[in-house]
Amino acid sequence: MAASVKFGQLPTKLLKRNSIIIHINRCSSMFSKSTLELVETCYDELKPIGMRKWLPGLYPKTEEERIKAAEKYGLHPNEYKPEPNDHLTIGDYPQLPLISVEGKDPYYPWDMPDIRKNYHEPIHKQFDLLTEDRFAYGVPTAQNYYKSAVLCVIIFGSYLLFFSVIPPNTKPNLAVKQYPYDGKKHYTFEPA
Repeated sequence: MAASVKFGQLPTKLLKRNSIIIHINRCSSMFSKSTLELVETCYDELKPIGMRKWLPGLYPKTEEERIKAAEKYGLHPNEYKPEPNDHLTIGDYPQLPLISVEGKDPYYPWDMPDIRKNYHEPIHKQFDLLTEDRFAYGVPTAQNYYKSAVLCVIIFGSYLLFFSVIPPNTKPNLAVKQYPYDGKKHYTFEPA
């Protein structure tokens, strides 16, 4: 009984929590503002409740907002540069250098050594491409990729040339059939 009462109160709790979104959806045609301006006015209410502190905010327009965003990401205000504001990016998230996990010092005492990251350190927005098992960006490699490509073309071309000029013998090696008692007929086509 108690569970059904709590379950019956769930729609009202969800309605109270998401009332700002419902209001925007119902009244968006009445406003003359664009959708972007509506989102900017209600940006904090649209974020999930537990994550508001950690999600990026709006693009900083004033110097105070810029300094506040730099503090939020643990960067010095001189080092902080937000992503370009083309309304497709992630707000005030900093523009970080593209350094893969392999490009970082392996002997530094990292807080998370498997991804070579310290706690509260912002990560690049394409961090999923920069892990150690994916893509080594900015890491010098021992081989030159142009020489490797030329070598691959030479080997493949010589393989094609060799087997087109001298085709391999693909016929099976046949020997004389072996029957017991040489000289004796083992079959006949005459009627019985």
